[in-house]
Amino acid sequence: ADVGVVGECEDVLVELAGLTSRDTQLASVVWLNEAGELAGRAEKHATDVKTLPALRWPAALLRRHTHHHHRFDERPDGPGGEVEASRGCPYHCTFCAKDNFRDAFRKRPLDVVLSEVDDLVAKGVRYVYFIDEIFVPDVKLLEGLRERAVVFGVQMRIDNWTPPMLDLLGEAGCVSIEAGMESITEVGRSLLAKRCKLSTDELTELLIHAKKRVPFVQANLLDATCDKKVDVERWRKR
Repeated sequence: ADVGVVGECEDVLVELAGLTSRDTQLASVVWLNEAGELAGRAEKHATDVKTLPALRWPAALLRRHTHHHHRFDERPDGPGGEVEASRGCPYHCTFCAKDNFRDAFRKRPLDVVLSEVDDLVAKGVRYVYFIDEIFVPDVKLLEGLRERAVVFGVQMRIDNWTPPMLDLLGEAGCVSIEAGMESITEVGRSLLAKRCKLSTDELTELLIHAKKRVPFVQANLLDATCDKKVDVERWRKR
């Protein structure tokens, strides 16, 4: 590659394509100079996602994309696709790499997101995975998805959800949840800067409720150094 983009690339690539001189320096572009040293300003760039149009994937490419990411309820029955409803995350957990590139939480316009979904469905996609760092409760988005012939998967924080919103999530077509719980103890979650206001029992009840509405629910745990193996196994059996 001739250059590298530091941070999010969409509008930087447009600026690069419009350059009339290779000597023009953009704030978020770096390259190796003749001495093999890194040159450029290397300012981390964040895109205004509200300005991004709906993506349009070639139908031939989608037909070859048979993978359904993080889906375990049944075998794929058609192509899979990916959609981004939001970018970034309002939390700053110690283990997450999002601070380096996709930090601030930003939602894309609802009509743009649903337009992307409609185009994917029209081209035969049967399952969509939302690549959002954190899929947040959004009544209008879920109601829009409920009207469309597609199922989907998400990654989320279960403590942001309520039983009624989990019900709507299931009605909207969600078949896969990857929930970042990280630790079964309040101390463990605190050490990871989760800023979680719910108790382990409250989180567990939400996970159990979600499993009644969504075929596959996974609660991710990290080695928080304070979760005993016997306690983890006991918790999993719930």
